[in-house]
Amino acid sequence: EEMNMKKRIALILFAAMLVSMLAGCGGDSSTDSTDDSAGTTETSGADPSDSSIQGKFLYIITDNLGDMGFRDNGLRGVQNVCETYGCEYDVIELGGDKSTYENAFADACDSGEYAYIITCSNGGMSDLVLKYGPEYPEIKFVTFDVGATTEVTSDNVCAINYRQNEGAFLAGVLAASITTSQKIGAWVFNEVPIGHDFVAGYVDGARTINPDIDITVSYGSGAVNIGKTQEVTGTMFDSGIDTVFNIQGSTTSGAATACYDRGGLDAGLAVIGVDSDQWNVYTTTDSTLKDAATTIVTSMLKDVTYSLEYLFAGIEDGTIEWGNLVSFGLAEKSVCLADNEHFQEVVAPEVHAVLEEYTQKVANGEITPKGFFTDFNSDVAAFEEWRDNG
Repeated sequence: EEMNMKKRIALILFAAMLVSMLAGCGGDSSTDSTDDSAGTTETSGADPSDSSIQGKFLYIITDNLGDMGFRDNGLRGVQNVCETYGCEYDVIELGGDKSTYENAFADACDSGEYAYIITCSNGGMSDLVLKYGPEYPEIKFVTFDVGATTEVTSDNVCAINYRQNEGAFLAGVLAASITTSQKIGAWVFNEVPIGHDFVAGYVDGARTINPDIDITVSYGSGAVNIGKTQEVTGTMFDSGIDTVFNIQGSTTSGAATACYDRGGLDAGLAVIGVDSDQWNVYTTTDSTLKDAATTIVTSMLKDVTYSLEYLFAGIEDGTIEWGNLVSFGLAEKSVCLADNEHFQEVVAPEVHAVLEEYTQKVANGEITPKGFFTDFNSDVAAFEEWRDNG
């Protein structure tokens, strides 16, 4: 019964939007659009029959597609991997009822249909991967966006950790470089470890440019509430903050609207998005938000699409092994700031030069941005003390 939750029509509805998103950090990883009505893709070029990656994929996610962020980008990654290796795939969208997640996941494992099951950590799905992985050794599991301390104990599981603090560090460098009030802010999806890791990098980057900068951080409840985001970020702008990092991809439109309503870039106000190239998304897919999108100077990407391609390419060539937690950051081109014509136009050349300098320093290990997991050992009190008092 749970397998009836497959919503293949979603692949049609979102294909055009997904293709429009920039690959960003990973370079040109876009593919031609395909007929996804049957939940399959066809490969082209080299014969994939010699590949070790064979069999059907399942992409199973909490909530639904259309988040302008992780879920959509993950689907695109699965599509591209399946096209490369000549595999079929299904999609299950679990909706918002958490009580159904485990049964649906177990049913998918029991079905015998899938060689690979891919999911995001949201909603406890990574816990299900770690729980059921040992029970289904014939299936390979991938869960992305897990914490840096996640323990993988089964040799058929790969967990992807993103060093989001590295990308957030660049967002902080940017915010501190463009602010005129020396007051910047961040709206964070929830007070959870990954959210703290974002903030650690953002604050560190901003203080690298100006140790005395004023930084305000507000947290949501984890729910997608665009109105609440608009309200909170509007209050930030009204308080004299002129640049806000909106660390919740699906609510960036709320921050952008709050910014635009107060004059936007013409008034010296700006928004930095996250997950997807939010300026590109809203400019190309939602005409009602094109004006507000002008306030989004760039977005910090956690390039799920490219990272899934990178993972499977590494598995195929033997540089990445199953049974591991893998960490992807700037050096692996899986986090970065989105580059587009708008970013080039509205941010001064001297700021771009500063960003390029710090990008290279982080990527080559010359600078290690502060992180919640690495510098504070996941100690919330120690992190908050540093965040608030330097």
